[in-house]
Amino acid sequence: MIGRVGEGGGQVVFAIAGPGEVFGELSLFDNEGERTADAQALKSSVCLVIAKAPLLRFLTAQPRLLLRIIASLSVYIRRKGAAMGDVAFLDISGRVASKLAELADSRGLQTSDGIVIELPLSQRVLAGMVGASRENVNRALRRLSDVGYIRQSRGSITMLDGDRFRRRASSHV
Repeated sequence: MIGRVGEGGGQVVFAIAGPGEVFGELSLFDNEGERTADAQALKSSVCLVIAKAPLLRFLTAQPRLLLRIIASLSVYIRRKGAAMGDVAFLDISGRVASKLAELADSRGLQTSDGIVIELPLSQRVLAGMVGASRENVNRALRRLSDVGYIRQSRGSITMLDGDRFRRRASSHV
């Protein structure tokens, strides 16, 4: 989980990185290379740290890889723009639904019941991802479950009807 904790203890979650994914790439292109977020493992993990100078030398010799990193950063920026739009235009249930739809697309497993999101995703982490309190996220998840959009079980959330769920995720009410 990549995020930041504020002085009052509130948390903002920027991203959840999975196996084989890269994080910290923004500092590659920042002259000061200052870290703006923290990484916290949600489960036992092994990470590889690569020093900036040798990596930049390697990337300048491998333009295709450099273009892939730029593409990855473009996706990141696009997602941040969408998240800002969600905060501005969607209610909390809509923001939770939108984030769950994004997680279903990126990390979901299609089953006969629906799309299962198997992440160790606490309500506190989800709240940090959508800019809401844990209590409000709890209420939003309960509402989404009560109307049949999702089913919650320990350690996973199942999106039951993808089309109907995505319509809810984009509605402004």
